[in-house]
Amino acid sequence: MDWIVGGLFCLGALTIVATLLPIWKTTQWWVRVCDFPRFQIAIIALAVFVGFAAVRPPARWADWLFLCALCPRWLRGGPNETSAKFLS
Repeated sequence: MDWIVGGLFCLGALTIVATLLPIWKTTQWWVRVCDFPRFQIAIIALAVFVGFAAVRPPARWADWLFLCALCPRWLRGGPNETSAKFLS
């Protein structure tokens, strides 16, 4: 069971990194590649959220922090060009 939690944690960490990378204003391809698969990243984040909560109910503050870090991608959908132009 520990390897399932570890795998979900690693996949969740990659999802969080893929969510935060497009915020960085650069033209590097390895950063901009995370701009396009937003829906797929959101589905993966949702699956990790549900799987992690089902396999290991959050009891510690670190578990809650991890689950809250996964939420913005599938609740808000991430940054897009329209909102960036509107806010600037």
